[in-house]
Amino acid sequence: RGIAIVTDGDDRDARMRALELGVEDSITRPIRIVELEQRVRTAMRNREYRRQLHEAQGRLDELDTMDPATRVGNYQRLRLTLEYEFLRAARYGHPLSCVIVRVERAKSGEGVAEPLLVEIVDRLKASLRGADLLFRFDAEQFAVLLPETDGPGARSAVQRMILSLRTGEAIVASRRRLLLGAASYPQPAVATYDALVRGALSAADRAAARSEAPFSASE
Repeated sequence: RGIAIVTDGDDRDARMRALELGVEDSITRPIRIVELEQRVRTAMRNREYRRQLHEAQGRLDELDTMDPATRVGNYQRLRLTLEYEFLRAARYGHPLSCVIVRVERAKSGEGVAEPLLVEIVDRLKASLRGADLLFRFDAEQFAVLLPETDGPGARSAVQRMILSLRTGEAIVASRRRLLLGAASYPQPAVATYDALVRGALSAADRAAARSEAPFSASE
């Protein structure tokens, strides 16, 4: 339930006291019906965002969804965290970026050895900020969520990841390419959290086609 107060147009102190007490909005006299209706719609929309955020956080708290090999979040936890972070970004108008880190498949069809996966995780963690979130997307891919990060910030993060990955002995010895793709919200083609991930996956595909270098990135 939201609370709003009606104040005189020049009563700034009353509005400030109301905000300190938890009032969500203030409406100044004379009351305009169009403005009042817009304030009500905004309050209802904000309440729905808060409800969705609370439910998403509750689902996260109930789960222990860790990948046993690398001890980072698994795909299920990625989905729930992505839903939560995207709702939060949309609610507050903040940017959100996703980076896919893909281990190129071996021509022999051999899977990715666990020591290589562990080293990739260690090197990625060394390049990330405290707010960034790392998950194992599937057998050969990782996903990094970068809250409060726009497109230029994501490009900087990808470069930090590449510099850190280059120092991994098992990574270099494996002779497998690592392909990185990034996508950011808000963008015209990114209206949902699924679209954000699809954008990062497509960017990783473009990185694979663009270069034969051991570490290749695209957005």
